[in-house]
Amino acid sequence: LSSYTNYDDDANPCIISKDFIKQDLNNPATADFSMFDCSTDKNSDGTYTVLRKVSAQNSFGVEKEFIYKLKLGFKGGNWVDISNWDLIKIQSEEYK
Repeated sequence: LSSYTNYDDDANPCIISKDFIKQDLNNPATADFSMFDCSTDKNSDGTYTVLRKVSAQNSFGVEKEFIYKLKLGFKGGNWVDISNWDLIKIQSEEYK
């Protein structure tokens, strides 16, 4: 079992979540993120839950909005380095 730290108050899971979401999208180059459409909760096990809205083209090239829910674990070190994070869970659904 990994132990995660969420004691780095500078760590911004919203910024890191963009990279994980882009890896999940069909057309990552079309992704449009708003910093205002992101919320983060610290969990008791040291992980973060991130809710984030993104608009991007789907596999048919149609612009859609998606809601992403990610569970991220910060392993320590420099928080801007994605390799210092674990993507524990990612789910998305089309925003209605």
